[in-house]
Amino acid sequence: MKDEFVPNEIFCCSGFQHSVEAAGQRGLAVLAHKTSSGIMFLFQSRGIAFEDVKKVGPNPSATDIKINVSFETGLQYCPWCGRRLQELIEISPEAFVELAEKHKKFYTGP
Repeated sequence: MKDEFVPNEIFCCSGFQHSVEAAGQRGLAVLAHKTSSGIMFLFQSRGIAFEDVKKVGPNPSATDIKINVSFETGLQYCPWCGRRLQELIEISPEAFVELAEKHKKFYTGP
């Protein structure tokens, strides 16, 4: 993550920038996701970093438990500054299509 916020057309605030840059890491992140209707944002919580998922395997001595590796929900407004995220997409659509392509591997939905 970057230490300081650099204002530009993609990020509305430093909180949003840091969360987009945290995609795939353990904790909270914002993903850009391309759908048939366009780009949308998802708020994702990961219990296990994307790169560590393959390290988690069945434990024969453990009881039958389920682990939530990640959870996603739609996001229309920036949780930090309140900006409507569709406005960012309208300003720089190509940048978000590119970002969605980078985030594609982190998406766990259908």
